Amino acid sequence: MEILMRWGILGWTFVVFSLLCFFRAFKIFKVVSVDPNLLEFLLICLFLFSYLQSLTSLSLEMNRFLWLGFGYLFGYKK
Repeated sequence: MEILMRWGILGWTFVVFSLLCFFRAFKIFKVVSVDPNLLEFLLICLFLFSYLQSLTSLSLEMNRFLWLGFGYLFGYKK
């Protein structure tokens, strides 16, 4: 909601991108929990927490772990 209020129609692309990253994080979380890699597990957990927290806090710009998670998931190849 915050994204759409601030960026309007251009925000829809970011909403779609963020939802894709969110679902990709859950998919990776399932794989990482079976074959533990602590760094991936930490980054995914921090991203999921930051994403859910950013939905209510109205601090989209200041949430550095959220942006770190988006970058990590965007570049994740496995």
